Amino acid sequence: MATAGLTYDEVMAQSAQAKPQQGLVLDEAFDVIHQDDDKSEEEDFEDIEVEIKDDYVGRCTSVFVQYPRRVVVSILLITVLAMYATYLDNFSITVPSPYDWECPDDEYTLLRDAMMSAEDEADESKALTTRGDATFPFYYFYDSEPWNRDANCDGGIFTPQRLRAMCLAEEILTSNKEYQEDYCLLVNGTCATRSASVLQFFYDDAPCSLLDQARIDQGWAALQGNVFFVDKHAFQRGYACKARSIIYLGTPLTGYDETSKIGDDQALEMQEKLGSVMEQALWRSYDMEGHTLNSKYNQAARSSGMSVLWFAQPLAQREFSRLVNEDFLVAFASVLFVWCYLMYHLGSCFVGSMAMLQISVSLPLSLFFYRVVFRISYFAGMQILVVFVILGIGADDCFVFVDAWKQSLLLHDDTHKRLQYAYARALQSMANTSLTTAAAFLATAISPIMPIAAFGIYAAICVLMNYVLAMTMLPAVLIWHHNSSKCCTCSRTEIVEGGTCVERYLTILSWRKKIIAKILVLVLGGLSCTAAYLASRLEPPREPEEWFSQKHMFQQVADLIGGSNGGAYGANEDQAYDAFHVVFGIEGVSRDDFDPYVPSKRLASPDYVAIDLYEAQDAFLQACHLVETFAALVRPNTTLCFLREFQQWQTETYASTAMDRATFDSRLALFRDSTQPSNKLHGAWKAPVGIVNGELKYVRIDGRISMTQGAAIDERKKTLRRAQKLLKKIQQLDAPFLRPDKAFQVSGAWLWYETQVALVRGLTTGISIGFPVAFLVLTAATRNVILSLYAIVVIGCVVSGVLGLCYLLGWSLGIRESVAGVIVIGLAVDYTIHLGHMYDHARFHAHLATRDERTAYALRKMGRTVFAGAVTTAGAASLMFACQLTFFVQMACLIVFTIALSISLALGLYVPLLHVIGPEREQGNLWFLWRRLCPPKEKAAASEKRAASWRLDP
Repeated sequence: MATAGLTYDEVMAQSAQAKPQQGLVLDEAFDVIHQDDDKSEEEDFEDIEVEIKDDYVGRCTSVFVQYPRRVVVSILLITVLAMYATYLDNFSITVPSPYDWECPDDEYTLLRDAMMSAEDEADESKALTTRGDATFPFYYFYDSEPWNRDANCDGGIFTPQRLRAMCLAEEILTSNKEYQEDYCLLVNGTCATRSASVLQFFYDDAPCSLLDQARIDQGWAALQGNVFFVDKHAFQRGYACKARSIIYLGTPLTGYDETSKIGDDQALEMQEKLGSVMEQALWRSYDMEGHTLNSKYNQAARSSGMSVLWFAQPLAQREFSRLVNEDFLVAFASVLFVWCYLMYHLGSCFVGSMAMLQISVSLPLSLFFYRVVFRISYFAGMQILVVFVILGIGADDCFVFVDAWKQSLLLHDDTHKRLQYAYARALQSMANTSLTTAAAFLATAISPIMPIAAFGIYAAICVLMNYVLAMTMLPAVLIWHHNSSKCCTCSRTEIVEGGTCVERYLTILSWRKKIIAKILVLVLGGLSCTAAYLASRLEPPREPEEWFSQKHMFQQVADLIGGSNGGAYGANEDQAYDAFHVVFGIEGVSRDDFDPYVPSKRLASPDYVAIDLYEAQDAFLQACHLVETFAALVRPNTTLCFLREFQQWQTETYASTAMDRATFDSRLALFRDSTQPSNKLHGAWKAPVGIVNGELKYVRIDGRISMTQGAAIDERKKTLRRAQKLLKKIQQLDAPFLRPDKAFQVSGAWLWYETQVALVRGLTTGISIGFPVAFLVLTAATRNVILSLYAIVVIGCVVSGVLGLCYLLGWSLGIRESVAGVIVIGLAVDYTIHLGHMYDHARFHAHLATRDERTAYALRKMGRTVFAGAVTTAGAASLMFACQLTFFVQMACLIVFTIALSISLALGLYVPLLHVIGPEREQGNLWFLWRRLCPPKEKAAASEKRAASWRLDP
């Protein structure tokens, strides 16, 4: 019977004329068990008929039929209560911290936490003055060859006009009242504004005037050899095309007694107070304009024919938070798109709007379980991705249920029976996809990278919550709409089954003994194998991750100073390299009430081991020498060995060193409180000389790793191996009073290396968990191992295709690709599983035996449904192309390609595969195979009951 595009009245008229089949035995879900012409209908149902009122599905659907409005209102009321409970639990958006992407249980993270917690416990150094530590650099970059503008570097950047422009640019900061009074670096009580500025070679303390050529030549001569301030080949060329300056922000701020760290209260104060003032002043000075979804930092700041760039960590944190908030607005545009498409596809403004409400409700309800029940407090930019994912998945569930409801007109005219048919069919079909998708996301819960684990948990909860709402709220909405008057002019009752495109595609697949279907299988299978090979060549990133677009000022700065080659300048300042520490006197850390979802507030206490530095002075100096000279591990002139400066201070102050332990300890305490390190990388002796409650607990040697921060993972691995060899040499020192056997080395570079390794490991773990779970769920749903095997092969082709695209685009296996790899598994399973379930549905419901009939049945029942689901998911994600952060833009590309590839392979590979070599009759049926191997010994009636419970033919 042709049913595509028929209205309700036309279907009922055709149904009345059609002769009903006799002897059809149905199970409780109205699925055909077998056809028997010898028995009467009463005899067939004697043992297996189940009354609706006693049936689980019947009981559920009866509630929706009788009380549709109450069900909807109750769900909305529960949502409001859940939102209020989440609010009372002090829910808030998490402020990003530098500890978020670390592996909390990694060896080096534990060692770093032990060292940092010991530093927090150490007594304050009285020598540390207010704003006496050069903590945060404020960079200025001057480029006569900006990437986005044509400029002439002939003659160099140091011209009278450009030098004056540089001076005026830095004066915007140094003349600022808030900077001078609260944030500038103080040296002998005076703001040090040009101590690290290129202008110190050209200007004294004079105002920003035009210099004559003689003064410029004199400054250029004084600048010779200072490669930090100019580009790499400036001195060989004879003139510079690039220049830079640093103006330091000093800590501790007034009211604090220790130096600041990224993310602490002092840094946040600078970010909010100084950051807002400085940004506005600089934007006004260079006429930089922007608007929502177009940052002002995307505009070029130019003066005197050169590009002026600036960067500071407080400004970067402020800009990142601002862009995340603006990019979140794109989610509302995605909601609007999905809402409109739901109304169009479902044929009703009311049903489409309520379906959109149901999808939206799943987010706060999931947040209640995520935050209040499971006590996960981390909620940041990663969770925004869940909105785009759940919009597509939720719309797909709505299409499956509503299309089943519309197609039920072909079988029943009773409202309750129609809903029971649709409910039973959608219950299993959506359960298959929801469980596999949730399992794929939950696979990330074991990831050591906390944001990825939190993202996977929240996404899995949202998927399951959306499934629950689709099986509770949506049926009530359909009954509500069915019972209501026809007041909505945009409502239509078209039955969505088959269609012209579906029929033409089936014709093409069957043409000339299925030659087209065979070609599709071979070609797409071969391309998938090629993609799998390309995916295997993905490697961790060799360059730092890009978070801003190429035209963003901060990304231009990152390109200038970053990269594996050290950037555009001759040398970076020592602060731009990761710190390296060798620690004595600490053997571990204890974490009480540690919450991995609040990494910035780790509660830890160090475990000390007794040392006697007075007896181990020679061994400590040997360790200092090893650190300085071992395999060029540490940058020259960056090693801080406090004992050398202490011994020199003793000689200058007392004319001799201490002769007993008591004198040594008292002098060391005085030295710590009255002097500062000669190496300006450190503002005080508090951290390297760990005196806790008046007793020396630990000591350490500090330096800077010679490896650049943008080094490739292979170089990081080699450098880590060198550091481990250095530690072995230190541990071999004959110094029982120093306990070198308990010494450890740690650096921030090792933490990021372990994160990169964990990202790769997490992706492989997610795939290794997601695939078996998808196979088991599909096998349990269809009881057919052949269908499940084909589906897993197709899903694997989708994953390989997406990762292969990443390789072709030149991307590496970084944060975005690792997250996308997990999302790919979750999104790739839906369409294939829906079609596979319908293929098996054709066997036990329509009693079709051949693969041609089953393939046609699956496409007609589910073809338009899965295509509509792909349109909504891809459409919602595609709006992320309007985002500013490259993370969301790249995720949009990956999700859209995932959906396009998933629907293409589901229809272009999976369907032809089933059409050519799909299982027929009972091929691959696990229950059939089991009955062949172990014939049942029970009575015929009991056997028929068991077959009905399995929804299979006896």
